[in-house]
Amino acid sequence: MRAVVVDRPGVLTLKDVPEPEIGNKEILIKVRSASICNSTDYHIYEGTFLEHHDYYPQILGHEVCGEVVETGSQVENIALGDRLAFYTTNGAFCEYTKVDADWAWVRIPDQMTDEEGSLCEMFHGALIQSVFPSKEKDSEKVLIIGVGPMGLITLQC
Repeated sequence: MRAVVVDRPGVLTLKDVPEPEIGNKEILIKVRSASICNSTDYHIYEGTFLEHHDYYPQILGHEVCGEVVETGSQVENIALGDRLAFYTTNGAFCEYTKVDADWAWVRIPDQMTDEEGSLCEMFHGALIQSVFPSKEKDSEKVLIIGVGPMGLITLQC
C-alpha cells in the first residue's frame, strides 16, 4: 500500500509499505480521511516528539476517519462497514491502518462527511484526556492555557 513516511527527521517520502496485519483484538481500517495535526505531525517530522512517536521510519498522521474492513477474532460490537474516527500511533496517511478495538474510537454518523469525521478525534481526545478527568463542576472556573486547536476544542467541550 502507499503511505507518507517520515524516514528520519526532516525526510518525508511517498512509498509502498506492507499492509498492516491485525491481531485478535485489533481492527483494520480503510482510511477515508486523515487530518494534519499542527503539533504532533510537525514534531514527528522535525524529530522533536517524545513518547509514542519517537521512532523512525513511521507513517505520518494519526487523526483518522475510516471504514472497518476486517476485525480480529476477539473484537465485539464493531461491524464491517462501520465508519470510525480515532487516534492511531500506526499512521494515517496511508491506505490502511489498524487500531486496538479497546482503544478510544467513536462511530461517525451517516450525515457527517469523512473529512469532518477525522476532526472528531480532536473532540474525542479533548473530552477523554482533558474534560472528563478534570471532574470540574458547572459552577467552577477553569483556566485553559493555550488556545490553539486543542485548547479551543477543550473550551467548546
